Amino acid sequence: RSPREKAAPTRQRASTRPTKKWQLCRLGALFALLAFSSCRPNSDAKPKLIIYAAASLTEVVEALTAAFDSQQAYQIHSNFAGSGALAKQLIAAQKADLFLSANPQWMQALVQAGRISPDAPRNFLSNRLCLIAHPNADFSVKSSDEIDSLNFQYLALGDPTYVPAGVYAQQWLSSVADESGTSLWQQVKDQLLPTTDVRAVIGAVAASAKVIGIVYQTDYLAAQSRVQLLYTLPESEAPAIHYQATALNTRAVNQDFLEFLNSETAHAIFESHGFISPTR
Repeated sequence: RSPREKAAPTRQRASTRPTKKWQLCRLGALFALLAFSSCRPNSDAKPKLIIYAAASLTEVVEALTAAFDSQQAYQIHSNFAGSGALAKQLIAAQKADLFLSANPQWMQALVQAGRISPDAPRNFLSNRLCLIAHPNADFSVKSSDEIDSLNFQYLALGDPTYVPAGVYAQQWLSSVADESGTSLWQQVKDQLLPTTDVRAVIGAVAASAKVIGIVYQTDYLAAQSRVQLLYTLPESEAPAIHYQATALNTRAVNQDFLEFLNSETAHAIFESHGFISPTR
């Protein structure tokens, strides 16, 4: 072949190679990307704080954690459900740092399972029970013994076998009797609609004018645009309601959070959501 023909492939190979200038540009872009990435906040570097809390504490725990971690030093994850369901999860696999239960019963379940010591749980909050209905329901209740005369189809409440609000509701209904001595619980038990937690009671009542429900006063306040208040239990009839909190491991932040629950800031948050501070 002629010298021209032999030179052509060489020029073609040379044209496919990146120029030195282009290589420098790519290298500079890579360094810029790495520098930008190093300046971005790495949320994974923040320590995690995992809180298991009763469903009735949803809004108040969200407010508490925002106030406690105002500097956003932690990744705080909250799991809300019925206290019984949460306790069973923690007994099966202890994945949380703190447990806030709506009653002492499920704290004792953790004690018996060896998850916490007997003196670990502490009372930090109280509440009241009330009777609610659909906004369009034409019901009126002035005393507890009038409830069984209402024309309702179902009485929704947390399942008394594991939901604290349902346990408290059953205690109350069992303590109220008519002139024949028949308890209110016996009178309404065939119309009961057990639910997984108090928020499910709200949903059932909001969906039907034929359903009434028993929830905490704080749940009514959180959902008052969807339901109406029929009756608040008088103190003379109401069971004692105790929310308890405990740390599930020895991390210092757990103790800090438990101490925060006794602060003036926390008490103000409790009261703004309708809860009762047991120390006041």
